[in-house]
Amino acid sequence: MTIIHDKIRSNGIRQEPKSVLRPKVLVVGPLPPPINGMTIATKHAVSWLSEHFDVCVVNLAAGLESSFSSTLRGPDRSGSPTLRKVISRVRLLFSIWYSLHKLRPNLCYITLSQSKLGFLKDGLVIALASMYKVPVVGHVHGGHFGELYREAGRFFRFFIRASAQKLVGAIVLTERLKGMFAGLVRPDRVYVVENFVADEVLPSEEDFAHRRECLKGKWGGARLLYLSNLIPSKGYLDVIRAIYVLRSCGMSVSCDLAGAWMSEHDRVVAEELVRELSLQDSVRFHGIVTGEAKRTLLRNADVFVLPTYYRFEGVPLALLEAMAWGLPVIVTNHGGIGDVVRDRVNGVFVQPRAPENIADAVCWLLEDAERYHCISTANIQLVAERFTENRSAQSLVRVISRLLQG
Repeated sequence: MTIIHDKIRSNGIRQEPKSVLRPKVLVVGPLPPPINGMTIATKHAVSWLSEHFDVCVVNLAAGLESSFSSTLRGPDRSGSPTLRKVISRVRLLFSIWYSLHKLRPNLCYITLSQSKLGFLKDGLVIALASMYKVPVVGHVHGGHFGELYREAGRFFRFFIRASAQKLVGAIVLTERLKGMFAGLVRPDRVYVVENFVADEVLPSEEDFAHRRECLKGKWGGARLLYLSNLIPSKGYLDVIRAIYVLRSCGMSVSCDLAGAWMSEHDRVVAEELVRELSLQDSVRFHGIVTGEAKRTLLRNADVFVLPTYYRFEGVPLALLEAMAWGLPVIVTNHGGIGDVVRDRVNGVFVQPRAPENIADAVCWLLEDAERYHCISTANIQLVAERFTENRSAQSLVRVISRLLQG
């Protein structure tokens, strides 16, 4: 296995050890920090590809953490062309040009943005690669790309179409999301590489035994888990209001919310809502959790809740992680989630911005112990069959190998 060098040059380029016989792949995408689904997925993609190819990485997150935060906050504050963003992207474009000119890779793998300013950068990368006759494959880690194209003005639609038609392939998260590239990339060149649960997050037999023991005689109360960045359009305020509805009905219920705040304003608003509803003893904010802290939250939770209407949503890694631990899930049918969750089979769909729906779903899941355990078992089996790290790694390597062969 090729070991990734920890040292990153000041221009954001990370280079793998050279091998004469292996094809060279330039990866253009964000690495942690910050921690979010895309950076985690890119980190794993680099690791997987490095086992088979010589990989050089231009880290899009280097110097762009503030722009990532603003992009995540919501549609009203996303992708604004601040001077800092523009300067950072110019520097990154120079790093990409240098990599293409110096390394002459056999393929460029790029994580495609779903915002206007972000895709403007992507289009320029694709154009640079085309100048050097380097084929490009684009990977979209969300479900908004189709709307980005349809909602764009005439000029930007032309720019997206011209850029996408230069791609030798596009990668999406689910079959349903293939439609985002309709009319832009040939259907036989749109591939599915599903998201995954990292091996280190998977529960052990001891973890399952602990959960089974904790669930005995627990009906009548519940511990909910929200595990995602604290973006208002992810629905965490609706989860807090649902806790109030449930407690008003006499149910003993609490909620753990774990993830990064996107702004101080968002944190203040949420904490004021908790105080206003007198939920200080029922709602806990944990910030970013990783490793054993994340495992502890998953081990002790009863139900996972993510009523998202976040416009860039794909298939959240946290959703798959919760399912791997046997948690029934309460989610919206949004992005690519509908390709993973079936309503009243392995989870419950709720409407966005509907705390009462969330409260009803919690009651439905917990009123029947046998139903709960059936859903729990179905989620564990589904993740084991479709969403393992090994399966995703094999799928990505297979796609890249096929594109390198032409």
